[in-house]
Formats: sequence, structure tokens, C-alpha cells
Amino acid sequence: MKIFTGITFIILFWYIRLFGANIFEPYKGDIKIINNLKMYYYNGIKIYQMKYRVFNVDLAEIKNYYNSKLKLDGYNKYEEECKRVKGNIVHHLKFMNKKNEIVKLSFTYHPLNNIEIAITKINNKMLNYSKNFNFHPKKDNPGFDVKDIPRPPKSIRITSYINTDFHKWKYYNIIYKSFLSKNDLSKFYMNKMKHFKWKASYSERFFFSEGVYWMTFKKKDRNCLISIMYSDDFKSNIVSIYCGEEL
Repeated sequence: MKIFTGITFIILFWYIRLFGANIFEPYKGDIKIINNLKMYYYNGIKIYQMKYRVFNVDLAEIKNYYNSKLKLDGYNKYEEECKRVKGNIVHHLKFMNKKNEIVKLSFTYHPLNNIEIAITKINNKMLNYSKNFNFHPKKDNPGFDVKDIPRPPKSIRITSYINTDFHKWKYYNIIYKSFLSKNDLSKFYMNKMKHFKWKASYSERFFFSEGVYWMTFKKKDRNCLISIMYSDDFKSNIVSIYCGEEL
């Protein structure tokens, strides 16, 4: 019996090492699939995602279930946060393995005693690339600016790219480092975007270890999100511009 148990353990160990635990296998219980497992590309990065809802289960139990599953698959948790979104409490957990693959889990509480679970796995080749990328340049990195979205004053462009692989949408993403304060930057965009016929639609501040101030604008069939990431010991702020239009 001991020999059989030992052989079973060895087979299971090597199966997990070779094929990994199925992180997309839903929790056993009363569940409802919202989105089946899908794969798509975003800026050349392969992303897997699924979403389902589980009923009458404690969040701690769900967390333990996925912590164990991801640990077996060689992932370590590196970030956890909790925030309120549209009246619901959302927990985010992020894990990474030695291949720089990321798994993000989002647990959303709903009033009817259920938890919505979103699982996202990212084969992030950009992480390997970013180790050799200059995120603290003294002058603009190669790239482009968007004509009708002003770049922040006293800024250096860190990176820019165009993505056309995301659900029939074309996205621009430009990231700058600016030496203006967060208040000056938010005033700058709220005033300047009007000159380019953009209409402000939403703005709110969220608090994490570093603060992020979000602003969204709309112009005909285009949407623009501008985020200002700042820290209390102000030296410089990161401004990210995301602009999307349907193809």
C-alpha cells in the first residue's frame, strides 16, 4: 500500500511539474459560468480569461482553494488589494511564476450571497523586455504622441504603442514621466482637453500604496482614459494615456 501511495505521489508530482494545475477549473459547488475560457492577444501578449459565479461560499475558502492550486503550479503571490467598485467590494490577488507568467484573480461580492470570480492568465513577454528597457530616460524614448491629446508639460516620453488585436478596437497607449505636481497635471488636462473637443465624462481618485487619479474623456466614437500615478514624496509623476477607437 505504501509503495502504491508513493508511486501515485510521484506520478502526481511530475504531472503537475509538466502540465501544471488547471487554474481555470471552477470551484466545486453551486456555480454559474458567465464567460467560458477565452484566449486573445493584447499588444502581442497572449491572455487567457474566464469568469463565473459561485453561491453560498465564504471568500476565505475560495482564496485557500486558489492559493493551493497556484502554489502547486509554481506561482507566488506578490500583490493583494481590496477596493469598492460600484457599491461592491472587490478583492484582487496577483501571482507570478519563474517564467514571468501572471495570474490575476478578482473576487466581487454581490448582495445575493454570491461571489463573482474572474481569472486572468497573462503570458507576459513584455516583462522580460522591460528589464532592459529604459524607464528613467533623460530624453524621449522612440515613439509617438497623439495629435489631439496634449502631452503633459515638463515631461519625458517613456513608451508608446498601438494595439489592434483587442476585440476589433484600436488602442493607443503613451506613458510619460512628468515633473509637474498631480494637482497641476489634473488641472492641465481638465482645461486642455476642452480645446481639442474632448468632453470629460468621469474622474475619481483611488488610494493604494501609491495614489492614482483617473480622468476619462469622450470625443465622438473615441474614448480616452488618462491616469496620473503619484506618490507622497513627490519627485515625478507617471502619466498614462489610453485612447481607443472602434475599427
